[in-house]
Amino acid sequence: MKYWVYIFYAFCFFPYVDLIGLGTDTQPNALLLAPILILAMKSKKLNGPILLLWLMFLFGLAISFSSSLSSFDTLKNLFNYLSPGVIAFVGYNILDKQERKIDFRFFVSVVLLYLCVGLVQMYYLPDFLIGIVNGEGRGQLQSGRGVISLCPEPAFYGSMCLFLMIFSLLHYGPAKNKLIVPLLLFQLLVLSRSATAIAILAFSLILFGIWQILRFNIKYSVICLSVLGVSALLFNNYRNNIADTRVGTLTEAFIDDPLLITQFDASVGVRLTGAYAPFMNISHNRFLPQGMGQYQTFLRRVYKEGNYRKLLSRYIIDEKDKLGGSVNMVLFQLGFLGLVFPFAIWWAFKDLIKENKSLLAFLIFMVLLFTQIQMMHAMIGFVIAVALFQTKQKWLQRKVNTRAQASY
Repeated sequence: MKYWVYIFYAFCFFPYVDLIGLGTDTQPNALLLAPILILAMKSKKLNGPILLLWLMFLFGLAISFSSSLSSFDTLKNLFNYLSPGVIAFVGYNILDKQERKIDFRFFVSVVLLYLCVGLVQMYYLPDFLIGIVNGEGRGQLQSGRGVISLCPEPAFYGSMCLFLMIFSLLHYGPAKNKLIVPLLLFQLLVLSRSATAIAILAFSLILFGIWQILRFNIKYSVICLSVLGVSALLFNNYRNNIADTRVGTLTEAFIDDPLLITQFDASVGVRLTGAYAPFMNISHNRFLPQGMGQYQTFLRRVYKEGNYRKLLSRYIIDEKDKLGGSVNMVLFQLGFLGLVFPFAIWWAFKDLIKENKSLLAFLIFMVLLFTQIQMMHAMIGFVIAVALFQTKQKWLQRKVNTRAQASY
């Protein structure tokens, strides 16, 4: 059983490694292994957040019958809706049965493997191991972009660094995070150079800083403001040095006109429009379910009505027929019914976010799920499982402390 458990962990930590030639970026390896582990479990535990994730799948199943997508894309959407509940269920039960954290040496090996592959691609062999992921090195080292490591493109490598950072912040203590977080930041900023992932981290830090100010936490407020100030100064000093990189050009375009950045870069436009899709659904469809396959039709309609002319580029309207993402996709396709997904995540995290490191992990996680991260990405369900496990561990610790105090 231990052998299969670590294979499951590996599938979660390497969600883009293509073992079955499916032709999609995000691989369902962990989801396909999950039934074997479920059958091997003698006892299984459910809780509220996992039940809500299963309810979300039932909602997704209901709208699939009226899908206007191809059979393959409809099936892929169903797997997207199924994955978080299954992975969270299996991951939580494994951790709960073991009653201990995942071996830190194993996790360090995961981070170092991403790092080593990225370094080899950056400085020696750009095509190193690109054959084991879909996309054949899409966008690698083009227009100032970084490398892909074990992911289909630099943006996914950057997002994977964020997922691993979220996991580490939730699962390990300060001493171990002092080792892991700098390694992941180096990969994010130097190797992946993903404008999207860097923007996600920056926006999450801004939200974290605002929250600390609202809580009158002077220490963290000063730290956040100092980091933002130093970052602004560094950017101003190195502005010319990064002018030719993708991050630099996108930053300049954003400074000139934030909305026109979607016209400047198709990839950023797809991600930004997708992230904003739920709010367009609220404004123009009363937050009712849209179903599968209605994204392009909806965008064309609101564009013809004269809305979002800066936000919606011709590429998005003419070429992007499917909505990618996680929370944003659920809220667009299911409407108000999709609120079960972010609520399930909040429920899993609610007892943890009193700690600053868990709060930061939660903010990065939520912002990340509004981008082009498919719900089939195994780290989504696995992060929820880890949050549930950590919540239970804290509850057990409080119970022990209460009994100890009562005995005096």
